Amino acid sequence: MDNFTIIVDTREQAPFKFKEQKVITKKLDTGDYSVMGFESVIAIERKSGSDFLGSITTGRERFKDCLLRLQGLERGYIIVEGELTSLMDGVEIKRAYKTEAGIKPKVKQTIGIHPNSLFGTVVSIMTRYHIPIIFSKNRKEAERFTLEILKKFYKIKRLND
Repeated sequence: MDNFTIIVDTREQAPFKFKEQKVITKKLDTGDYSVMGFESVIAIERKSGSDFLGSITTGRERFKDCLLRLQGLERGYIIVEGELTSLMDGVEIKRAYKTEAGIKPKVKQTIGIHPNSLFGTVVSIMTRYHIPIIFSKNRKEAERFTLEILKKFYKIKRLND
């Protein structure tokens, strides 16, 4: 595609690596990913499974601000690296931490939230804020969803111009 450029927010901790796509890093007001020229129209907020659980529990107020910003866009999405059923089953989530030696040990962490509460919160976000939440099998699938959503949005906007 002619000038299709993905924007990755400067604060994104673990950015996707979009092969064969033009990517720039720039501060976004909303979300972690957008398209050059459409930053105020579309944004995708990426969450790891543990980050999503933390956002809807201990980080609820901050996450609500994010939801309000996404809601104000023409297209706002949340993509979670993890399947909803796995999160509901209380599967231990592996988190990597960087140490001074550069070693990234895997630490297992379980965040306590009742499955019914998790499910209800997901439904509430999608209904109240009109924001689709896409749960993916893994990081690779989340990256693919992100890329394809941004590409399809760009194509549609270009055809309508």
